[in-house]
Amino acid sequence: MPSKKNSDNDGMRRRAARMAASLDPRDHAVLALRFGENLSVGETAAVLKMNPDEVRSAVNRAVGILHRTGAA
Repeated sequence: MPSKKNSDNDGMRRRAARMAASLDPRDHAVLALRFGENLSVGETAAVLKMNPDEVRSAVNRAVGILHRTGAA
């Protein structure tokens, strides 16, 4: 029988996947690199061929969307 912890983790993964689907693919990529891969703003900008201000804007936009959907 699966443990409660595994079940909770599965639920969180499904919720995270639904939330990520609500984001523009570029915003999702920015969050994944900034917070999932722990890259700096500059590193994220280089990987995505964006300027650092665009990365900061994308982070703010994505976090705002997640906040409004009850995810943040």
